[in-house]
Amino acid sequence: VASLLAVYADVALLPSVDVESHPLPPSFCETLASVQEMLLTIVDTGTQTLVAHVLEVVASGKFDGREDFFGGILMFLICNCLSSKGGGNDMARLYRLRHLFSELDWEHESIESIKMQIRRCIAHVGFLRSSHSADLVALFYAVHPSFTKDVHETIKQQVPVCRAGSLKTYSAGLLKAWKTAEEPMKGLLQDCLQDWAALAVRSSRKGAERARSMLEEIHRNHLDEDVNDALCKLYGPILWRSFKVANWQVRENAARLFQYSFPLIPSDFGIAEKEQELAKQLKILKDLLEDPAEPIRRVAVSVTCIILKTYWDMMPPGEMA
Repeated sequence: VASLLAVYADVALLPSVDVESHPLPPSFCETLASVQEMLLTIVDTGTQTLVAHVLEVVASGKFDGREDFFGGILMFLICNCLSSKGGGNDMARLYRLRHLFSELDWEHESIESIKMQIRRCIAHVGFLRSSHSADLVALFYAVHPSFTKDVHETIKQQVPVCRAGSLKTYSAGLLKAWKTAEEPMKGLLQDCLQDWAALAVRSSRKGAERARSMLEEIHRNHLDEDVNDALCKLYGPILWRSFKVANWQVRENAARLFQYSFPLIPSDFGIAEKEQELAKQLKILKDLLEDPAEPIRRVAVSVTCIILKTYWDMMPPGEMA
């Protein structure tokens, strides 16, 4: 059966994948639906591969009723990416069909199995090594509002224990998701960013360092106007309060985070407002240099030197005297 379906797909369907609203024969759809239900339990690898190929052909085309087969091919590729036999080819195929994820019914109870497998992918070292992994993490972050929190919580569980390469993938994925999203999804992703900022300030030293690594790509692009405005909105309330708390570890974490986000000046400020805000933030640096806790003074010296080296040209002459 699988061989017949594959022959029909290659001979009759492939030549017409770009034809708009091309109908599929009812008998073909019924047979393919039956074998799709058994796809993951088929023991013979050759048969399983043939069925997956047919599903991929159908899903890639513009055939009427093709949406009934999106879940089957996506689940097959996700499971292959998670298995020991999975490789770059399966990742490339999954990336090529990534647009199908947004076509799934994310409110239906049947989506739970795919959600579970996606969360496993996000935590899988092999999956995160792929050249497409950051793009897929970005896709999963923003594929549907109901799934964003699940992705965020899965990554929060992995960040304390994952490898440096995985951290870079998570960071790049979050930035890509945020930059391409529109409301209300953008707001949900900004909640994720704010959560990481809070963790970067309120966690232990090691936890804070990991949280900052999660924000590395955001910080690398913080001079981009949109990113800067988002950081002003999300970081400001956390940082300004944290510099005043009694807990010296929180103040130290806030100083380290300030290093990567300085200067936090909204783009819509006028010249006088920008000068006033810059003076306020330079005063924070001075106060950190005189902090009663020695660990913070040491960190403040390093942070201040890096900020002065990077932004010397924008420093007011009176402040440097």
